Amino acid sequence: MMPPSNPTTTAENIMKQTATSTTVPVLAFSVEDFCQAHAMSRFTFYRLQKNGRGPRVMRVDGRQRISVEAAADWRRQMEEAGQGKAA
Repeated sequence: MMPPSNPTTTAENIMKQTATSTTVPVLAFSVEDFCQAHAMSRFTFYRLQKNGRGPRVMRVDGRQRISVEAAADWRRQMEEAGQGKAA
């Protein structure tokens, strides 16, 4: 079993690849990709959403997407909550 990737590093790598590659960068996660990148189940994702503690989502063609920026903001909020800085 492979260890989960570091989401910050993944986002940074995407941006670096953009500068050196002609491929189109991925700038938004599907719910499944977000969950995999953050080592959580879809159940946990939807529970966090229901409780108002999940990442910001956008709808694209009827599907939920989480932007790289929203994912970074969410991680920051979760870190602060874990340190007692946010409710």
